[in-house]
Amino acid sequence: MNLSANRLADIIRAFSQEMSILISSYGGYILKFVGDAVLGFFLVNSEKKEDDKIPCLNAVNCALSMVKVIRYGINAILSQYDYPEIHARIGIDVGENVVVQYGWETNLIQYKTEKVETKKPIIDILGYTISIAVKMTSLAEPDQIAIGQFVYESIDRSQKDRFNELPIHTEVWNYISSTSGRIYRIYGSKRD
Repeated sequence: MNLSANRLADIIRAFSQEMSILISSYGGYILKFVGDAVLGFFLVNSEKKEDDKIPCLNAVNCALSMVKVIRYGINAILSQYDYPEIHARIGIDVGENVVVQYGWETNLIQYKTEKVETKKPIIDILGYTISIAVKMTSLAEPDQIAIGQFVYESIDRSQKDRFNELPIHTEVWNYISSTSGRIYRIYGSKRD
């Protein structure tokens, strides 16, 4: 709130660049940037439930790396230039979504002596899973990763030890598990 637009843009640009590199390096994809948020995804074979494990591990390891890069990389540089520290809240869930194409983004570019029109699809991801992940993100503390029950069940024991179930009242969180019919549990990363 106290930063000039240029200083804020510097922070957002650095954050977006570093998070994009991390998501890609763990096998994920960037869907879009929304203000100071980045929405990434990892592909899962929807036909085989047992194939969830690797993408879930990759997403969790990516998120853990994101928090470390922000904490020990980006914030260290920001403090050298008298910028405030930044923090991230990360939500991860697994499940079926739908990719929707809304239209095309067209641009005219100069190519040699003529202008050429380029087209890029405008896409988004919709579904129950993405809604849950966004809601979980809002429930996480700064520099905390919130993962859904299905992600927690897919990761190995060493990763599970890094998370505790979050005690959230049903007035705040009332999503129901599609498998058990009970409240879908959320787990938060432990503080270092």
